[in-house]
Formats: sequence, structure tokens, C-alpha cells
Amino acid sequence: MNYIKKRINSIRNLNKDRNFAPAVLLGGKAIIIMSFFLATHTAAFFQPLQTSLDEILTSNSFILFSVYIGMFVVLAGKEIIQLHITAFTKLDSIIRKAIDMYSIKYWRKNRKDSKFLSHFASIQYKIFKPITKMGDKKMNALVFSLVLVYLFIDYMRFGLMQMLVLHLSNFLSDTAGGIRIAS
Repeated sequence: MNYIKKRINSIRNLNKDRNFAPAVLLGGKAIIIMSFFLATHTAAFFQPLQTSLDEILTSNSFILFSVYIGMFVVLAGKEIIQLHITAFTKLDSIIRKAIDMYSIKYWRKNRKDSKFLSHFASIQYKIFKPITKMGDKKMNALVFSLVLVYLFIDYMRFGLMQMLVLHLSNFLSDTAGGIRIAS
């Protein structure tokens, strides 16, 4: 139990980085996709060959899906989030350099600021003005709740995807040549 608490606290300590929220979103999405893939294939591997796809998906894959998510978060969550923080930091520096080069070239040519960049900055200020005026506690609560809601919706979407595959396999097993078989 101490190991799990240490790993979760190490993930929470990454919160000081400015790219933490998008890294958690993208890392959570990666964890959910890997867990879905492993859960469906593990359930399919351990079922007898005569079992149909719907029995495989309804039997164990949703439980395995939740277990794999927990395992990925505890064992590799920090590393996955650090990888995405590094990628976002590099992307941010590349975009900043490109904007700086554009504004310097525009200034040398016209001796004034770019209309595009000033218009973009004013729109950005209008959109994010209420968020920037929030305190630290409210900002952290907002980011935490948005990340939690996004990951929960993503988790439920993959659960619904399993149900869709189940109903599709039932439909395909009941049809022959596109014609519905009367039962």
C-alpha cells in the first residue's frame, strides 16, 4: 500500500509543471487505450475457441479493463505523464521560436507589430480572462475536475464501445447474407 501511495504522490508532485494538465489528459487517454486493447485480447486469449465474441466481451474484459487501468497508473503513470510533459514542453518551445522569428521578421520589414499576432492576443485574452483572474485553489480545482470528467467520459466511451461490439456481433451472428433470419 505504501508503494501505491508513493507512486500516486510522485504523479501529484508533477503538478508544478505548466504542461501537467494536457499531459495527464493525453497520458490518461493512452492508458485507457492500452488497457482496452489488453483487456479484450486477454479475455479472448483465455476463452475456449468455441466461445463467441459476445461471451468473451461480457465475461471478463470490463473487469480486466479496470484492473489494467489501475496497473498502468500505478506502475507506469508517472513515466507516461513525464513523457507527455516533455513532448508538450518541446512543442511549446518550437512554437514560441516560430512566433518569435515571425514577429522579428515582420518588425524588420514593416517597423510595427503584426496585426495577426495582436488580434490573436486580444482574442486569447478575452477567452481566458476569467480563468486567469481565479485564485490558485480554484484553478487547481477546475483543472482537476476537468481532467477527471474527461477521463471518466473516455473510460465510459470504451465501455460503450465494448457493448457496441457485443451488439454488432449478435446482429452479425443472426444474419445471413444481409437478410435477417426469423427466429
